[in-house]
Parts: sequence; C-alpha cells; structure tokens
Amino acid sequence: MGNSFGGRIAIDVTLTHPDLVRALVLVAPGLGGFEGSPELDAFDEEEDALLDAGRIEEAVELNLRTWLDGDGRRSAPVPPEVREHVAAMQRNSFEVIVAAYERTPEPGPVAWADPPAATRLGEISAPTLVAGCAHDQPDFRRLAELVAAGIRGAEHVTLATAHLPSVEQPEELNRLLLGFLAAHAA
Repeated sequence: MGNSFGGRIAIDVTLTHPDLVRALVLVAPGLGGFEGSPELDAFDEEEDALLDAGRIEEAVELNLRTWLDGDGRRSAPVPPEVREHVAAMQRNSFEVIVAAYERTPEPGPVAWADPPAATRLGEISAPTLVAGCAHDQPDFRRLAELVAAGIRGAEHVTLATAHLPSVEQPEELNRLLLGFLAAHAA
C-alpha cells in the first residue's frame, strides 16, 4: 500500500518483485514516467526554493495548502489538531531532508523502475484498489484514473477528500482498505 510518493514506490516494487505482492492498494498514487503539469512543476520549484532559502515554515504551509486543503477548497475540513499534526510531520520531514543534503555525500541516486512504470502498468497482475481523491490536485486525479485504467481488473474509487484521506477520512479509508484486503489478500 502507498499514498502519493509511497504509491509510486509500491508500483515500482510490484513491477520489480511481483512475487512479493498479493494485493496492491494505491491512494492518490504517483507514477514513474508521468509528465506532470506546469502547475505541479511550479509547486515543486516553489517548494525547492523555499527549502533552499531555509524557509521551512513557508514550505510546510505550501504543502498544507496544496495537499491537505486541496483543489477548490480554502481549507480542509479537518480539525485544527489534525492540521497541526500534519504540519509537524511535514516540518520533521523537511528538517531530515535538509540535514541529509547538507552532508557529503548527498543521498542518492534513486533507482526507479526502468522502463518507467507508466509504460508497464499492464504487467501488474495483483488485485489492485486505486483510490483517487475528489479534491486532490488535477494531476493526481488524472493519475488515479490512468493507473486504474492501466492495471487489468483494478478497482477504482473516489474519496471526497484532498490528497491525504488517511487524515481527512481515516474511517472511510480503513473500511475500504480492510474490505479490499479481506476479499483479495486472505
């Protein structure tokens, strides 16, 4: 199972080691070989610029607006303590990443599936559930549809959340997940 970047990793693991995967759950997944929109590229550039300038709090807020508030909403309908929790996790992640890149040698390189996963979805035979998110960024709404269409027999659902359904609607996500796993991974 993977959400977002974790979904990209789960897809690559499934392609590289299909014998290790009995069922696959992808929530707002990323996908190797997918060309993002100029808007997603602009987000990445803004995040990188903020982090390079040491403006971690602004980078955290950018991520909250983009991934928790989502597309077409002023703020996510989550309690303030959940927003604070996600901010703390994102802040910690940035602090770890920045510290890692200040060391020599820097982390990496990363080895992704080759050829890229976007060209190989049809190779996945594990039962797959793809959960898209109605208020996610447009690229990720398209990705959920593309991944679900590319994997033979994949189930596709759309949750009424932004990019992080595990914090917005954890009970609904758990219900879907447990039902799917009970049916396909027992």
